[in-house]
Amino acid sequence: MSSYIGLFDLLIRVQTGDGASEDCLVLDVLVPTNRRPGLRPVIVQIHGGGFTSGSAQTYPGDAMVHASDGEVMYVSIQYRLGLLGFLGGSQVSENGDLNVGLLDQRAALDWIQRHIQAFGGDPARVTLWGGSAGGAAVTFQLTAGGAIDNPPFSAAIAEYPWWQPMFDQSQQDMMFATTLSLTNCSSIACLRALPTDAFATLSERILAASDSMPGAGYGTFLWGPVIDGKFVQKRPSVAFEEGQFYDVPIMVDHEQYVAQIFGKAGKSWQRN
Repeated sequence: MSSYIGLFDLLIRVQTGDGASEDCLVLDVLVPTNRRPGLRPVIVQIHGGGFTSGSAQTYPGDAMVHASDGEVMYVSIQYRLGLLGFLGGSQVSENGDLNVGLLDQRAALDWIQRHIQAFGGDPARVTLWGGSAGGAAVTFQLTAGGAIDNPPFSAAIAEYPWWQPMFDQSQQDMMFATTLSLTNCSSIACLRALPTDAFATLSERILAASDSMPGAGYGTFLWGPVIDGKFVQKRPSVAFEEGQFYDVPIMVDHEQYVAQIFGKAGKSWQRN
């Protein structure tokens, strides 16, 4: 991956081992060793993990590229997760952007459009693919901004998309207030000054403190996309019903036990 860094115009620090960082805008480009003349179709993976965990290595694409006999390329992307990617509230929206994890994904897709040809990939044949929260992310990319511009992909596969309940403004502000109370901060500027490694522990403390928060239902995850009036203008179910999504070939499937790895969340899905 390090040999590709010179091509990036995103802020990048390569992660090693199991380490995690807000500075995580890294993507892996898998190029067939038996490259033939011409451009290859590209599969872009958005990993799942409840918008709180996972990485670009969760679903490595080596086997897929090998099985294609060099006919496809595979790109896996990363994005900010949990508190760092999906903290909501009026202070956040007034001083920056909501849904920055989704914006990270869009930035990666735009980068692929600009640069994938240098690796032998065809920017006109990019299929977006993800499962669970990754599948939900695919649907949010399909409806991004009301889908009024040209999409940075030509097809999409949303496997068992995880559409979790979306917090309204009062719930977002309540969560933001909880975050401040657990950090001795009084503003978003103070939060931004905290060291990144402090947020891992902070996220767990917020999760524990929010068990009784309205809307934090059993079997759901705390962090995730919210309606911001910009990138996410409506609930995805409404956007799809009203036809406000990119007109590209779409494939969707369902998995009964998708959330088993998350313990009680998995049990909740099984009962329902």
